[in-house]
Parts: sequence; C-alpha cells; structure tokens
Amino acid sequence: MFRISNRSHQRFFLLIQALLIVCIVLNPLIAGLSVEGSVTDTSGVPLVGAHVTVDNRSKVAVTNWQGRYTISDLPAGLYTLTATHIGFNPTIQSDVSIREGISTRTNIRLIPVVLLLSPADVKLNNPINYNLQSLIVTRDQWTSSAAISVDDVLRELPGVTLLEGDQSSRVSLRGSPPRTVKIDMDGIPLNDVGTGEAELGNINLQQLEAIEVEFLGIGGAISLITRQGKKYELGWEGSFGYGSSSRTESNLQLEGDRRGIIWFGSAGINSDKGDFSYKLDDETTHRRVNNQFESVSGIAKVGLEKNSWTVDGGVYYDGYNRGIPGLIYSAPTPEAKLKGERLSGRITTRIQKRFGEIEIVGYLSGNRSHYRSPASQFDPTRNGWINHIPEYNRQESNRYGITADLISLFDLGKLNLRYHYQMDQFMGEDLLKQQMTVGEVGYGDAERVVNSIDVIGEKSWFLNQFSFNLNPSLSIEWINDSNRDMYQVNSPAVSLSIIRSFHSLTTNLTAGYGRSVSLPSFNTQFLVESMFAVGNRDIKPEEGETVNIGLNLVSMSTLNLHAGVSWYQRQITNLIVWKRNFLGKYYPDNLLSARITGVDANSSVDLLSNYLSLRANYSYQNPINDTPGDINRGRLIPFNPQHSGSMETIYRVKDFRCVLRANWVGKRYSSESNVDPLSTAGMGLPAYETYDLSISRDWKMNGFTLIGMISVDNVLDRSYRVIERSPMPGRAYFLKLKITDVS
Repeated sequence: MFRISNRSHQRFFLLIQALLIVCIVLNPLIAGLSVEGSVTDTSGVPLVGAHVTVDNRSKVAVTNWQGRYTISDLPAGLYTLTATHIGFNPTIQSDVSIREGISTRTNIRLIPVVLLLSPADVKLNNPINYNLQSLIVTRDQWTSSAAISVDDVLRELPGVTLLEGDQSSRVSLRGSPPRTVKIDMDGIPLNDVGTGEAELGNINLQQLEAIEVEFLGIGGAISLITRQGKKYELGWEGSFGYGSSSRTESNLQLEGDRRGIIWFGSAGINSDKGDFSYKLDDETTHRRVNNQFESVSGIAKVGLEKNSWTVDGGVYYDGYNRGIPGLIYSAPTPEAKLKGERLSGRITTRIQKRFGEIEIVGYLSGNRSHYRSPASQFDPTRNGWINHIPEYNRQESNRYGITADLISLFDLGKLNLRYHYQMDQFMGEDLLKQQMTVGEVGYGDAERVVNSIDVIGEKSWFLNQFSFNLNPSLSIEWINDSNRDMYQVNSPAVSLSIIRSFHSLTTNLTAGYGRSVSLPSFNTQFLVESMFAVGNRDIKPEEGETVNIGLNLVSMSTLNLHAGVSWYQRQITNLIVWKRNFLGKYYPDNLLSARITGVDANSSVDLLSNYLSLRANYSYQNPINDTPGDINRGRLIPFNPQHSGSMETIYRVKDFRCVLRANWVGKRYSSESNVDPLSTAGMGLPAYETYDLSISRDWKMNGFTLIGMISVDNVLDRSYRVIERSPMPGRAYFLKLKITDVS
C-alpha cells in the first residue's frame, strides 16, 4: 500500500475511463463464429456455474449468475452442445447449426435428478465473480429444508456463523468480523456506511431466488439474487404466517411476461412483539422486554430482452422499527428505539457481441436511521420511575456507483475486464456533533470515493479425462477518504480446480490463494466521544490473505451422495478490535497480527428411494491473536466458536415433509481480553445446542398449490446466548400457509 496525492490522479482516472470506453468499443478479440444462450432449470430459473461443451472439442463455457454462456471461435457447421450441472441430468442439444452472418442462440433446460440435494453446491470458475471458493444455495433447496428466513439458510452452510441478538443478525465467514463481509442485492451494496456491517434480519427470503457465499482474503462476500419474472402472462403467490410472541408474516408476489417485457413485484410485512422469558446462569428468571420488530420490504423489477440486447432495472425498499432492550439484564431496560429505511434503484444493460458480452450496471441508494432512548421509564415491578441517560443519534448516507464489465472469449480462455466507481456520503449526528473538526472532516460529514479495475481470467482445458479450470485475477483500488490522502490497494487471487468423473462419481479438487483489504467504517474513525465509546481517526485498514484446499465428491447413484471438506488459513494484519481504555470507554484499535485456521466439512445422502435425506456440516475455527504483548485467554479472537455444526433429517412421503434439525455452537469469548472485569461474559459464553422441527404438506387443486407448514424452534426450550447480553427466546412456534398458481 502506498499514498498518492489527490491532484496527481485526477487526470489519471479520466485517462483510465477513456481507455476503458475505447476497449469496449474497439475490442480486438474477435475470432471465428460463436454460439450463446442460457441454461435454466425446468421452471426457467437461471443456473449459475453450469458447464456447456461443444462436441468433444476443448471448448467449455461456464454460465454466469444470470445463467448465460457464450462459446466463440467456432468454424461454421453442425455441433452438439452438452450442458451439465451438479444436481441435474446432463442435457444434449444436437444439430446446432452455426453459419456465417447468422447469430446462433441456443437455450438449454436441465431436469433435476431428485427433489433435494446438498444444501450447498461447491463451485469454482464463476466467469464474473472471481473467487477462491463459493457456496450457492437455490430457492428449491431452502424450500425443501423448510427455511423461513435468510438466517435459516445461512445457518446450515459450513463456514458461516450468525451473530444474532436484539432482533438483528450479522454474519461472519470463517471467523471474519461482520464488517469485512460485503453483502449486495442484485449488485447493490448493502453494507452500512457508518458501521460497515449489513443487517440481514430485515431481508425477505420470499423475494430471493439464490444466495451465493464467497470466501475471500480477509472476509468474504454474500450475493442475494432476487426472483425474476417467469415467461407466462401472469403468475402470483401469497403467504401468511403467525407464531409465538404475536409474530406475523405476510407476502404477496406478482410476476409475468407480456409482449417480451418480463416483470416482477413483491411486497412483504413482518412483525414480532418479541418479549420472552429467560434464565441467567444463576437460574434466576427474567423477562426480555422492548424487543419488538416491524419491517416492510418491496421490490419492483422490469426487463426487456431483444435478440442480443437486454435491459432491466428495479426499485428496492426496506424499512424497519426495532426495540433495543439495552445493555442490562434486569427489567425494565431502557425503551430505546431504532428506526431505519433504505431505498435503492438499479439499471442494467447487456449487449451480446461476437467477441463477448458487455454489461453496464448503475445503482444508487439512500439510508436513514434514527436511534432514540428516553430519559426515564416507569418500572411496574418497583412502582416507580427509573432514570436513564437520554440519547438521540441520526445517521444518513447516500451511495451511488457504476460498474462496466467486458467479458471476452478467445483462444487462451476467458477474460473479464471490469471498472467500478463508488461514492459513499455519510452524515451522522454522532459524528463530531458540530462541535469541532477531526481530520479536516468537520460537522459530522464524511465521504469516500473508490475507483477500481479488475482483471479476471479463466482457462479450462481437458487432459486424459481430467478437466482443469484456472482462475487468476487482480484487483486494483484507489481509495480517497475524507481524512486521508489517496492510497492504493492491490488484491491478487488465483484458484485451480481439477475435476474427474467416474461413471456416477465426480471428484473436484480445489486450491486457491487470495488477498483483500477491508476499509474502516466511518463510525470507527469519527465516532464522537461519549460515556461509552470514542472513535479512532488513525485506525488502519484491515488486510488479509487466505490459502485454501478442498475436495468434493458427488455420486449421482441411487444414494445421491455428496461430501466435501475444505482446509483454510487466514493471516490478518491490522485486525480492528474494540478495547477498553483506562477510563472504561471502548475504542477501536488494530491488532498487528491475527491468524485463523479452520476446516469446513459438509455431506448429504438420500436413502429409502429418496424418501429420507440426511445432511450434516461441521466447522472448526482456531482464531489466534498473534500480536506481541496482548494477553488473551488462549489468545482467542472474540465471537468465534472453535467448534460448530448442524445435522438435518428430512423425511418425505407423498405430499408430506418432516424436517428435524440439530444445531450446536461451541464456547465463545466476547471481549477483547476475554477476562474483562467489566464484561458480564468476560469468561466466555458457554456452548449450546438447539433442536428445530417442522412439518409441511402440499395440496394441489384446480391449478393451484396450497402449502401448509408448522415449525417448532428450540423444541427442548433451552436457554442460550449467541452474543454477550443478548439472551435468545426459548421454544417458539410458527404456522405458515402459502398459495400459488405456479407449479
């Protein structure tokens, strides 16, 4: 990393943007004829990572996140295309004619082998999102496992840890802090500018089609892909759910295709009173109050496809009201309120050319949040008033950006050139509070501009019945923060996959290396000093690199067996950890060095003629603080359980489905020193296990499908805590009905 002055790079960026436009318009990588199209399942859902080959030639394409593929440099003639994807029967398209002057487009649909497969398909060589290793879970898969929230889906994936509490949820990937996990929805970044984290508790699972998890250098990335309109005139789906603590959930979705215009609309409302009883370690019973949650979400999307040209866009909204029970156990706690809303928009244009594909995405979003706590509160147990420290914070942020991708095919393989520009503007009353300026920011306003160029390659070849896939990449970012000189970050990565098929068994050996940087959030840098915390304007960006090796086995026999194991090691420099100073206030500081070593394993198998399915996953993490002079209990980094896992049994008979799930999380530490005398959980949070049960049935009648489900979470009514000071509810019930005219 090195620093560069702002003025010296203004002309440089203009030159880079001009060169990119010239490259797009005058791309020289034109070679031969091409065939292009899409690969979907039987319902028209795009399949990501499907392989399309031409005859027995060494030509292979891997579909992108929209299910599209392109194979270039082919002479005129008749060809046979073969499309394959884990979990689907291979499909052969014969007599595909490629002729001069005629655009050849062939769309392929794959039929699934069974209703249910592994919860996560391991893949590499995504042609657009360069990665070391990815997990993809689709709508069909989480529907089969009776998941009703994004948390339910992510909790089953190896290497994924959820940090829940106060009706919110954040995610950690292989021991990484939540702020280092970049989350986007249809390409729109969701990470909050102030905290750097992304809340998943208000994301509506019913609006999603797929979730992709990528493990990168220091943290990772999660892509939420929303549902697309189907190719029929009108389809609809509605659902309603009711559960414990007056929890309700309502969703309505409409979709269709009229005169080539594909559209999709969705709206959802969720609410939860949230109060519950719990026990402390001393067996005393308390009641969690002011834990209510309300959210509203909506999506409106429309798209038009004309031959080799596609344009689509959408508007996204989500808002929530959440009670904050406070930082003490005894009731009543301060009746603080947190209100937030986000409005986003996106437009995408794609152009298919003989030399490849051009995609341009523009997006903008605005975030608003308000935190308020009262000065006093009536305590009915004491028949008197309790005084608190009143607080009101307001944060507003705006974000807009543009991404231009050029994907080309040529003799050496596939090349993706990408340019990305993003502007973040942040205004917060808890930043400086109009009192003074820090780092020449002043009056609570901060700004960050990021320009990046990515070069992503992909090469596939065959040798003695082995398939090799190589993915090198390099990302260069120029960052300009309000309180810093412009600086540059280089993030190289490379991954290799070796695939071998033996009749019904496919093996996939993977290896990879990657480096990335996580920028400090604005709250971390500029948080105004209060009774509890203070920011650190000199905080450094976190840097990390990951090495991983994995092996996956997939058997498409009558057992439909899938098993995978992956070893990884992360080396992190300048990891940000919140500590206490001598005045008892929290402040962010950098650890010079930290190391996380771990193993992820997952498996699934179908038995009894696919009536019974078993799933299991396990994660081991050993997060160590290597900073000299820091005295930690076992030097463990906070919030990271060394052992965690889950098991799931799914039984299907006719139209019934029964799912029994067991979750287990090992002991965690929750403060930087792990022996902080001011922390109620300074000696660590104990291990816990929970058991969840759900039963559902489908009824088909007069062209409609009615689905009924009842679920019981934490069947044994265990008391447990996921993070410090946040006890979780005991046994909870939920009943859901869904009706749809979509088969």
